[in-house]
Amino acid sequence: MNTFGATIGGPVVIPKLHNGKNRTFFFFSYEGSREGNGQSTTSSVPTAKMRQGDFSEIPNAIYEPYSVQLINGVATRTPIPNKIIPSPLQDPVAKNMMKYWPEPNNPNVAAATPWVQSFVQGSKWPTTSDGYVVKIDHQLTAKHQTYARFNTGGAFFNFNYDFDGLATPGRNVVNRPFKGVAINDTYTINPSTTLDTRIGYAFGKEQQRPYSYGFDLASLGFAQQFPNLVQYKAFPTIGVSGFQGLAGSGYQDKPGYTYTAQSSVSMQRGRHLFKTGGEVRQMRLNQLANGSPSGSFSFAQASTGGPNATATATGTGFSMASFLMGWPSGGSIAYANGVSVLSTYYGFYFQDDFRVSKKLTLNMGIRYGNRSAPLYGWRSERAV
Repeated sequence: MNTFGATIGGPVVIPKLHNGKNRTFFFFSYEGSREGNGQSTTSSVPTAKMRQGDFSEIPNAIYEPYSVQLINGVATRTPIPNKIIPSPLQDPVAKNMMKYWPEPNNPNVAAATPWVQSFVQGSKWPTTSDGYVVKIDHQLTAKHQTYARFNTGGAFFNFNYDFDGLATPGRNVVNRPFKGVAINDTYTINPSTTLDTRIGYAFGKEQQRPYSYGFDLASLGFAQQFPNLVQYKAFPTIGVSGFQGLAGSGYQDKPGYTYTAQSSVSMQRGRHLFKTGGEVRQMRLNQLANGSPSGSFSFAQASTGGPNATATATGTGFSMASFLMGWPSGGSIAYANGVSVLSTYYGFYFQDDFRVSKKLTLNMGIRYGNRSAPLYGWRSERAV
């Protein structure tokens, strides 16, 4: 991890316009970081033969899920000869998705199960952050000072991922921008009384996009109705039992805003330092999150098991064969609505710092705060 930064400050001097010596000062700072987090993955991916529909490498018998017929009152499936799925039985969408799995690259696999732990990879996922602060201090009079501060920046990173490809699980594209403004005014009413007032604004956002955000779903062969159903375009989440999954990154938009106003008075009276003040703070938060913005589909061994279609025998069926024939065990399309939250806080305090002696000071005070009941917008999610 590399962290770096710089600061500079001094009087504001603009020739022939403003000489801020002893009156106006500026301060600027920058801090950034760059980090690469190491990761490694070992997973199971389809073999070259499986990608063509040839499942002769597996010991299990494979049955055609569409071939169910009643034999002696039992729903019975027909086995696929030589465990080679004919091209007409291969689902066109599944065939197009096959190329998004990484190719096997691990030669050290068991001969009986050449697909198990057949892929390995080592890489790193990046994290970057940058922050900037600009502050201007100005003395209006001997009794009156003010400053304005502005900060901005953000962080960017990709979550860890399983393989270097468009359809990898993880690798969410994350942006976390932020900015803020504060203006402070300090006025000395008399040698023992000071009034301090501040207003501020802060913004922050959690934004996540799937690595495949904007993906053309029609390119996989889906009917046009499917892309029109999903909330956001991305590669669908695919889970095949016993194999490396595809995609699975969610979508998030969570901006937040905070507005503040504060004022306080400090009064020195003999051995007492009285402080009193109040604050109003309003917080606004908007949230929208969809864990599977382009749908989620799972595939299991039993879908191509047999011969009994409702109670498949042990040692029959294969999840990747179920996938290639387009026979899912489950699926859904989620649609999420956003939620908005508004909350306001009011508070005030009174404090007395009483100097009893040179060695003893008592700090006494009272503080009251009240946060209004949050006002919520409604959020719902429906599954198709």
